[in-house]
Amino acid sequence: SLTSASGEFGEFTAGYKVPAESWDWSSMKLVTGDFNGDRRMDMGMMYRFGDGSIKMYTGLADATGHVQPFTSSYTVPASAGWDWNAIQLHAGDLNGDGRSDVAMVYRHADSSIGFYSSLTSASGEFGEFTAGYKVPAESWDWSSMKLVAGDFNGDRRMDMGMMYRFGDGSIKMYTGLADASGHVQPFTSSYTVPASAGWDWNAIQLP
Repeated sequence: SLTSASGEFGEFTAGYKVPAESWDWSSMKLVTGDFNGDRRMDMGMMYRFGDGSIKMYTGLADATGHVQPFTSSYTVPASAGWDWNAIQLHAGDLNGDGRSDVAMVYRHADSSIGFYSSLTSASGEFGEFTAGYKVPAESWDWSSMKLVAGDFNGDRRMDMGMMYRFGDGSIKMYTGLADASGHVQPFTSSYTVPASAGWDWNAIQLP
């Protein structure tokens, strides 16, 4: 659905259609971004196969704004043992090269939480996930985090923002800035909502 100059949405028109019985809906994690730097929004996908391997795919948009067939790139072997339910994906330009990349937030079995980056090539392919900041085990409660991605300090690199709920009901904002290599660095805290404000955690959505 393309927008008008006033921001109105037009009719939905068809791009690529995946054949029946090809993809498992529950095995897809989708993100959007300009992965090849042509100023058109593309689709990125992480796909889990039955053997436990995980592959990255890119569906580039053409000049008419329609997503084209997906091409594959980086593959995580089944032997890596990644837990599908422990993965969150966020897309944005992590290293400031004008192309969107993917940040993965991963909850390890020991409760540590890692921030990993997959940088894109000029053709929109995803590279290997490499490690940035890792939260030590027993430090953060996964269910008490709400994450958002954006350039929070204006350096043209995508950072991670977090709203965190403490046991006493207070809620604090944190920022994890991306460095020049495209990796999220340790988080710093800022605004705090006091427990007395009585905010309902389940009533909050962050874009």
